[in-house]
Amino acid sequence: MSRSTPSATQDAAAPAAVPPPAQAGDLSEVFRQLARSVSSRRREFAAVALGTFLALQAFAFVWPATYAAQAAVMIQKNRYAPRLDTPAQAESPVLVAGITAEDVNSEIAVLTSHQVLSATVEATGLSTARPSWFWRLLFAPLRAYDSAHAAYHGIPAPTDTDRAIRALSGSLAVERLKESSILVVTYETRDPRVGEAVLGELLRQYLAHHVRVHGAQRVVPFFSAQADILGKELARHEDALQMLKKRVHAVDMPSERAVQLKLDAGLREESEALARRLVELDGTIAAYDRILDRTSRGEGDSSAAPVSQPALDEFKVQALRLQLEQIRVEGRYQDDAPPVVENRKKLEAAEKALEEERQNVSKHGPSVVTFHQEREKAVADRAGIVERRQALEQQIGKSRARLVELDEGDVAASRTQRLIRSAEERYMMVLSQQERAQIDSALDSGKFTNVSVVQKAAASGKPVRPKKLVVLLASVLGGLLLGFVTCVVRELRSTDLASLLASAVRVP
Repeated sequence: MSRSTPSATQDAAAPAAVPPPAQAGDLSEVFRQLARSVSSRRREFAAVALGTFLALQAFAFVWPATYAAQAAVMIQKNRYAPRLDTPAQAESPVLVAGITAEDVNSEIAVLTSHQVLSATVEATGLSTARPSWFWRLLFAPLRAYDSAHAAYHGIPAPTDTDRAIRALSGSLAVERLKESSILVVTYETRDPRVGEAVLGELLRQYLAHHVRVHGAQRVVPFFSAQADILGKELARHEDALQMLKKRVHAVDMPSERAVQLKLDAGLREESEALARRLVELDGTIAAYDRILDRTSRGEGDSSAAPVSQPALDEFKVQALRLQLEQIRVEGRYQDDAPPVVENRKKLEAAEKALEEERQNVSKHGPSVVTFHQEREKAVADRAGIVERRQALEQQIGKSRARLVELDEGDVAASRTQRLIRSAEERYMMVLSQQERAQIDSALDSGKFTNVSVVQKAAASGKPVRPKKLVVLLASVLGGLLLGFVTCVVRELRSTDLASLLASAVRVP
């Protein structure tokens, strides 16, 4: 007792001893202790590991798997459309050298655009698909929060279509195969049949939207509108030309003008000929007047003298007898004797009757009658020619007016025909370009478009998540780890393993 008391007192008075640093032997002791704890609780370890393994396997079996539907789209070389001034016999559109990153990114943007996704959702009815009660119950608070937030800020609340579009966009992946022009489109869903149908509809909507997007740069509507405008303009000019021909009463202006010029020249020649004929008739009538005048005075030539007549000869004989009787009685009687005076009166009466008979014969002789007839015929011809010349003057005036009208119509027709030719050339050019644009449109609308589906949508029956190997490894490793942790925790609670671990890992 006496020996131990002082030492105990000294030990109490001495300062607390600092524990020594951890050594390698301490760590090995810790591991041995852990191994002993697991070995001593191997049944518990096996039960926990097996239970964990079975639980994870059951959870993976019950949890809906995720399936992937895939399709492949090939981007072909773009075509260059010809210029508007390219001849119709030009070569077909050429192809560019290769596919650039811009082309790939553009097609990915078109494929994942809102128009394509919304059209796909509407066509497949994804917005009307009802999730299970579990998911509805799980997301009910979030839906209520979204509705309250939208109502508070006065904005439209997200609809089922919006959520379906967002879910489709999140489940869609597009990537380009390395060093190729192939785009692989992947859509993940819970049902492979649904995934295949949705992805197929997505590709159809994508091709249609692709044609619309690239068709915005084509000119088919422009050429159609221009063709209609030019067709109406051409029809308007042609109608104007027809109305002009009806107004002028001419089918072919130059030919009609040439015919009218010939007619006008003929009228003018006839007018000049009638003028010359009038001068001739005036001279003929004047000559007949002079002949008749000389004939009436008895100064005509022998050719124009009247022929002998019986009455005139009798008057001549009687006058000659009276002259002889006058000579005889004058020789017998005095000048104032009654026989002389009586015979003289008889002689004067006979000479007067002879003169009257001569004048009557000169006026009514065959030659004089012929002269009178010819003169009257010439006068009648002259009157007819005068009337004809008056009618010709009117015809020439109308012909001149017709020529002026034809000249004006020819000028207007030439102007209209130039407009028709110009409109027709532009119309034919637009029709040619429209046909070429329609061919390009047909090529872009699905026959030889610059994108084509090389693999249709197909879903595999093997899920992409969860993977069986991963689930198996996770179940085994998780079971082992959880069994080990369970044994260690139980050992820590029953022994001083915690202090041993603390001293083993303490830093000096």
